[in-house]
Amino acid sequence: MFEKKPTNSEPQKPVPSIDKLSIHTMKKDLANPLGAYAVKNPAVVSQPVQTKNTERVSPQIKTSSPFLTEAPSNNKISVAKKASEPIENKILIKNPGSKHIFPVIVIVLIVSLAVGGGYYFWKTRVAPSWSAKKSASQNQEASAGAATLPAIATDKPNYLSIDTKNPDASAIKKTLADYAGKVTQTKTVTPVAFIVTDAQNNPISFQDFAQAVGLTLPQSLTAQLGPGFTLYMYNDAGKTRIGLATAEKNDAQLAAALIQEESNLPKDIEPLFLASSYTLNNRSFGSSTYNGIPIRYNNIISPDNLSVDYTIYQNQWLIGTTELTLRSTVDLLNSQTAPTAGNNAANSQ
Repeated sequence: MFEKKPTNSEPQKPVPSIDKLSIHTMKKDLANPLGAYAVKNPAVVSQPVQTKNTERVSPQIKTSSPFLTEAPSNNKISVAKKASEPIENKILIKNPGSKHIFPVIVIVLIVSLAVGGGYYFWKTRVAPSWSAKKSASQNQEASAGAATLPAIATDKPNYLSIDTKNPDASAIKKTLADYAGKVTQTKTVTPVAFIVTDAQNNPISFQDFAQAVGLTLPQSLTAQLGPGFTLYMYNDAGKTRIGLATAEKNDAQLAAALIQEESNLPKDIEPLFLASSYTLNNRSFGSSTYNGIPIRYNNIISPDNLSVDYTIYQNQWLIGTTELTLRSTVDLLNSQTAPTAGNNAANSQ
């Protein structure tokens, strides 16, 4: 019923002899290190592999170790060639022109210092002295020019002298501009009257003034005007403009001559425009009234609001180079005992 327990008396397996034991060494491992992983078909490995981008890959040389691959024979040749190159070829060859760089740099620095020093000297010594001399010269010229012009009176007529023997229209216009500048400095808001004289301080006629300054009024118009006239300068918003009051002989005949000449009138009196920026036009004259006085006008294309405004009033032909110049002259004649055309007429006859 019961199994028989094993006892130490059971026979044991015989121990093998030392000669029959299989001793494992590394000889086989070194001979075949891949063992079971060795490639059975080495021809497959030696075939070139074509990647997706069609680049060709050189086949690896068969070897017994997966970690050691031999480079292509041409690399060995190039390495050998490199190794055989003489050592002196590997030494960097100096640039033959490098030895000239230092002198060039020194010369550039010297020139830069010289130029900088000269500029500094001019800036600190010469320029201030030159600027001071120039300013002094300009101030002297301005003072000399101002000294030649008499003080401007706003409550009585002033005298304005021009050369009638050797008239120079551009010089006369500059004289008018100089006087206009003096009028601007007075900051007066009423027209300033001038009696125009020759070099001997004798009043001149309107016809002589028109010829000297360069007015191109036709003879059919000047024939209706007397010799006496007064020149007015009016400070129109900080810019002085010119007006004239000229004696006339017959209202109706003068009005007819003016209507006939209106298309040319802006060009006829152009020397009286002291502004430098304007454009004459061929527009027809318009009509307006000021305090019941009929006025004819033509607006000039100008940032200074130039115009040709005229009227026949108190036996005089009144003309202004802006709207306010004419209107202020009318106001002056109405409200004050102002010099009229008779001032020049009485002395020119």
